[in-house]
Amino acid sequence: MRIDNENQELLQRISALEQERNHHTAELIRVGTLLSANTLTTGLAHEIKNPLACIQLTVSNLLRKLDKGTFDVSILRGKLQKIQNNADRINERISQARKLAEDTLDPTKPPTIDLIQIEPLFQQTLEGFQQQLSINEITVDLHVPADLPSLEANTVALEQVLANLLSNAIDALQEQGGGTIRLAAQYVAPAMVLTCHDTGSGIALDVQRRVFEPLFTTKGQGTGIGLWLCKTIIEHWQGTINFVSNVTEGTTFTITVPLKQKG
Repeated sequence: MRIDNENQELLQRISALEQERNHHTAELIRVGTLLSANTLTTGLAHEIKNPLACIQLTVSNLLRKLDKGTFDVSILRGKLQKIQNNADRINERISQARKLAEDTLDPTKPPTIDLIQIEPLFQQTLEGFQQQLSINEITVDLHVPADLPSLEANTVALEQVLANLLSNAIDALQEQGGGTIRLAAQYVAPAMVLTCHDTGSGIALDVQRRVFEPLFTTKGQGTGIGLWLCKTIIEHWQGTINFVSNVTEGTTFTITVPLKQKG
């Protein structure tokens, strides 16, 4: 009887420790997500700066032409369309940031599951990096089959995963003065397979085993949560994220996610 009581007490302690571990894990995920949201907000400020500067320049040019009386209707229409396009881009990025903040700050709210078309998502994610790509002489190759099916996932979260991978790829290529990033997608039943490859010098062997560890970073101003958060998000969708890396061929991250999420 005494042994039974001791066993019962031991089981209760194990259960309590298990609950405590789950609680701390959830808190770590939440902190990581908040850090990611802060990173996205910083990036958002840079993304908004470019279209705002374009709007200001376009309006300034229009005002000068109006003062001189040297413009025609077709030019005016083109300039106004340019302003509208940049304003739409700003509104879209703000809406995405707001959506991420709402999901992050309300842990009781179930994440939104969207029907995602991959090529537009690739293009949308790349828009935020155009300046960095141009400055660092980095070209991007997209390989997406025309008949690729849609993926069930959260758009904002998946874009954050892709943004983290792109940011790392750009950092790798920046160190060597340029190169190529290849984004690709294919359907391998029953999953979607996404890859991000860069032609950089690869990840050091002693670093490779730790890239998915939370708070581990080799960057001076890095947070160490980017790849860990990618892994957390993908595994939440019953998927996997892996990579291969070497000096001669660069680095390739491969994401595999079930095409349809379980309800």
